[in-house]
Amino acid sequence: MAAQHTWVLHVLASLLLLDQANAVEFKVGGTGDWSLNFNETFYNHWAEGRRFQINDTIVFKYEAHKDSVLLVTKKEDYEHCTTTGEVHKYSDETGQTKVRFDRSGYFYFISGSHCNTIQQKVVIVVLADRRSRSNAPTPTPSSSSAPATAPAAEAAPPSPPPAAVDLTPAPEPAAPDSPSTNGGGSLILTGCASSIIAAALSLMLF
Repeated sequence: MAAQHTWVLHVLASLLLLDQANAVEFKVGGTGDWSLNFNETFYNHWAEGRRFQINDTIVFKYEAHKDSVLLVTKKEDYEHCTTTGEVHKYSDETGQTKVRFDRSGYFYFISGSHCNTIQQKVVIVVLADRRSRSNAPTPTPSSSSAPATAPAAEAAPPSPPPAAVDLTPAPEPAAPDSPSTNGGGSLILTGCASSIIAAALSLMLF
């Protein structure tokens, strides 16, 4: 039993490491500068062109002791540069803050010093899954051609003269074939698959 639990833990750890290996580090605004040099729409315009996912990180660079990064949980606080709700303050001595996205949803970041003056803030939308980052174009449904009109039937040839009636009695119908075993095989495979899935779930739960 201990060996089974160890195997399950190894699988879960491998999946976690694989997920973290796919994480991306973003620099706010493209350079990481969290400063007064940009207009109020710059950061959000940058964020709209990015695809953020769980476990990704975002880096803010600012002048230490003069600015900070506030993560507010209320949309109203973000819009009005207030801190009436829950606030997470990031202020590093080196002037660099890195925040990891540990969930999906909205992340509202505002400046600790310059939000009211120049609207220095950005909202990040984190997706719920880790699909491919490339935005594949939505396939356009192919327009199916209308069925071609069948050509007009040619004039039917004259009917042949009626054949002589065969009075020989028809042979008795053959015995029906035995039922195919394909259905049984499918049921067996389905049962095996269900057993394997149930066993895996039992290992994870116990």
